[in-house]
Amino acid sequence: MDAKIPVNEYLLSLLRACLTGTPAPEKPESVTWNMLFAAAKRQSVAVAAFSAIQTLQVRPEGEDLERWDVWCSKLTAKAVNQTVESQNLLTAFQNAGMRAMPLKGHYIRQLYPQPEMREMTDLDILVDDDRSQKMQDFMAAQGYKLDGLNQCHAEYKKPPYMMVELHNSLVSERFSGLRAYYSDPWKRAVTEAKDSLIYQMNPSDTFVYLIVHFYKHYFYCGCGIRMLADLWLFLRHNASLLDGAYIEKCLKRQKTDTFARTAVALCRTWFEDGSYDDAQRAMEEKLFRSGTYGRKEFYDENQIERYNGRRKSSRVGKIRYFLKLVFPPLSEMEGMYPILKKVAILLPVSWVLRGFRVLFHSPKRIGERYHKVISAKRDQ
Repeated sequence: MDAKIPVNEYLLSLLRACLTGTPAPEKPESVTWNMLFAAAKRQSVAVAAFSAIQTLQVRPEGEDLERWDVWCSKLTAKAVNQTVESQNLLTAFQNAGMRAMPLKGHYIRQLYPQPEMREMTDLDILVDDDRSQKMQDFMAAQGYKLDGLNQCHAEYKKPPYMMVELHNSLVSERFSGLRAYYSDPWKRAVTEAKDSLIYQMNPSDTFVYLIVHFYKHYFYCGCGIRMLADLWLFLRHNASLLDGAYIEKCLKRQKTDTFARTAVALCRTWFEDGSYDDAQRAMEEKLFRSGTYGRKEFYDENQIERYNGRRKSSRVGKIRYFLKLVFPPLSEMEGMYPILKKVAILLPVSWVLRGFRVLFHSPKRIGERYHKVISAKRDQ
């Protein structure tokens, strides 16, 4: 691992110890408890790291211990609340005759040594209807209030801890190829009981979706080491249930097969003492730099690389990307101007209206955005 970032290296060793049940190495002098705490929060693995820390001979004391203890206690309380609330909500969907499919963290959390070790910001559920007045009334009856709308999901909030994202699609418009693959996500859904309306994907399709979800975040704003921990735990618990030929076919169709091979290989290297190659090291570096929710500059870098193609100079990519920001495609503009769904020919008019809105309300934003794009570095 990269010696330039010892705190990330040590944090990963604690996570490995926690997930594999092996002894955790003692903290090196170059890493302070404060540095480690900040890194663990940034990567959303604080509870897992603290569990490993408690097995060390030299443990944090005083304010350092209190900082870890208070934060992890809050996360544990949040996890307990999420578990109870998610079960209540799924029961409500069943009783109301509405099908629902919990995604990602809801199931992955159960694979960790203790569920609270897998931090969750929100509960993601695929539904047929995410934002109609009927759905808002249903969610209000469960104590939730609509808190935001996105192209492919609606956000509902219930104090103190619960955030629920109801998804109408598994993939957003910005990943059109993957969105086409999941045009009907329910065809890959199954239920445990004949009359149940609570769905889940079979193990092979779940693995494919985990790769897709990882891919989206990695090439959008980036993501952190928890994504690889999730993937490794899933493989560890479901290896005998996976259909390798089917998975390979799906990944090739999505053009995510090369990415998936690197991700799985890095899982083995991190948690099973495999060996690095250049692709793994590049992925590791980006995961360390990104943190759980990525960084905005990574989005610019990824988009520049996408629009630049195989050109050595990034100038063309930067210009094409900036033009895309000024003149967003129809799929993005429909979210701001719903009339475009019926009258697409008005797209040029909507560009003008959007331009005037930005010009009058935040004129500095144009120059700042241009500067960030032009000065962005390409990911090598």
